[in-house]
Amino acid sequence: MKPPCKGYETYLSILHNLEGSLVVLKRKLLALAIPLCAAFAASASASASASADDAHGATGRDALIASINHAIVVADIDGLTSRYHSKDAVEHALAAMAIERVHGNFEQSSTIAGTCESSLKASEPFVAYYCARFASANLRLMGERQKAAIEEESIAERYKGVLPPEKLNNPDLTQAPLYKTLPPLKVSVPAGVTSIPLKRNPKRSSLVEVTVNGTSLQLVMDTGGYSILGEATARRLGVKVLLEKDGSVHGALGGASVKKLGLIEKLKLGNVEFENLPVSIIDEERNILGMDALQRLGAFEVQKDAVLIYGEGASKPACETPLLLGTTFWGSPPKVLEQVRVDGVSQNVMFDTGTTFYLTSNQPSTQGPLQRGGQLKLRDATHGSQAVRFSRVNSDVEMAGKNYQVTYASLEDVKIPYKFILGEGSLIDVYLFVDFTRRVSCLLPRFPEKG
Repeated sequence: MKPPCKGYETYLSILHNLEGSLVVLKRKLLALAIPLCAAFAASASASASASADDAHGATGRDALIASINHAIVVADIDGLTSRYHSKDAVEHALAAMAIERVHGNFEQSSTIAGTCESSLKASEPFVAYYCARFASANLRLMGERQKAAIEEESIAERYKGVLPPEKLNNPDLTQAPLYKTLPPLKVSVPAGVTSIPLKRNPKRSSLVEVTVNGTSLQLVMDTGGYSILGEATARRLGVKVLLEKDGSVHGALGGASVKKLGLIEKLKLGNVEFENLPVSIIDEERNILGMDALQRLGAFEVQKDAVLIYGEGASKPACETPLLLGTTFWGSPPKVLEQVRVDGVSQNVMFDTGTTFYLTSNQPSTQGPLQRGGQLKLRDATHGSQAVRFSRVNSDVEMAGKNYQVTYASLEDVKIPYKFILGEGSLIDVYLFVDFTRRVSCLLPRFPEKG
């Protein structure tokens, strides 16, 4: 049977690469494939007329790409699903690869991105380039930094002469010669369940005892950040500096610190061993074990006084909720988000053990007047303490099947993309379970109902 139009086979290819939770949507959209050809053809025609603009790196898709980039940061599944329903095949494809990334299915996301690139390189090279780099970032999220670096160089070569040099130049390409020579990261997790005690420092931060290159120290366990060492600590531990200037660390209070790229040859967390773990090195003494390392554990549970690491053969908590990850376009370490209800409204809430509060927000409550709270002394990964204005808010919070009355701070001077953050303080009521292998995560009640 002859395809009804040129875009039909491409559209079917994109659809058939989707899986799991999108199967119902696939059936509905497959029925619409033929009428959507007209939209796809119109899109291709418009792209041809705009080819001169594309030659200079401009595209009418800028707003769409910016929207997709924001959606993957905040894990906006509802917004992405709406775009997935679009009659524009390009918008549909970008939403599809973004949905898969949000759910932690990086391989499937890259498959869709590859189809996007091959289908659009001739007609919409700027979008095709975006899809190619989206797939490269997925490699980075999978811990394959070397492969990602090789792919960045390949992408630049593929689009040489197609897009202007200023569009091709980016930090990932600049640093590719170094990253592709890095030794591979290896993680050894013993079978069964490994329990790592959590301690508290005077500021109530969660600490884990580790050994780095044979020397013991305590690191803040931060599910909302990435692995960092202060320069003095890195020097004392004999951590290799691979790159003197590796961009900046940006804090929640608006500051930034220049960072170096270091490599920890051996890090032991209980009986778990990391080899060749990349780490950011900054001037400030912030020593953190972040999500870039925790993600490689596969499955873990953060409790009030311990972290449980689930190895092969371990019995894991019952959990079937699809993983929600917030990521940047270029693939910085993911943030784990959980859906909770705040005053009856479903919210994507970032779980961040790097903050000692129970709950914080960056916006005022809609349930009654705010209580002015004055100022709090806070610090992020880049600064000493800084005064931040806040208001007290009382809300009904529903999570892990239970309701909690919570008084929390609405911070007025903190610019973060997430409306709410669950911090270390919430561990008195709920535990966080994440399984990157099965791509699920759940908030578990600390005190389950007896039944």
